[in-house]
Amino acid sequence: MSIGTVIQSYAVIAAANGYVMGKSPTAPQPYAVWKVDDDGKGVCIGHYFFDREEAEWDFCARAFEWFEDNVNIHMIEDGEETSETHSVFDTPTSKEQPLDRGLIDGLREIGMHMTMAAKLVDEMCAIVDGLKAERRGADGNDNND
Repeated sequence: MSIGTVIQSYAVIAAANGYVMGKSPTAPQPYAVWKVDDDGKGVCIGHYFFDREEAEWDFCARAFEWFEDNVNIHMIEDGEETSETHSVFDTPTSKEQPLDRGLIDGLREIGMHMTMAAKLVDEMCAIVDGLKAERRGADGNDNND
């Protein structure tokens, strides 16, 4: 399934490792992440989102096994910069911890890094799609992957 394919009014905007992410300007939840069926012609197990960043996180966590367990969080504490690897499940939820200024700033920074990562994923997927198209053209084969 390639970028631009339309599924249930959602245009595919990212595809990797058997998962796709779509965007719909008319759906109540404009972002969706699905597993691609084994035959590559349909989708199943959809997750739907209001927020693009949440959809991107879900897409990356589902498409890349290493993603969720190896999130690198860059923090500045008391003037010292540190980088640590954490699972997203290691940190307290907002119900357990008050939202102080440092936490809000950290979340904004994480959001910025997630946006940059999503752009890189989009670029990588476009490169892979281009390589697949070149290979199909070289093989004289018009079948979809």
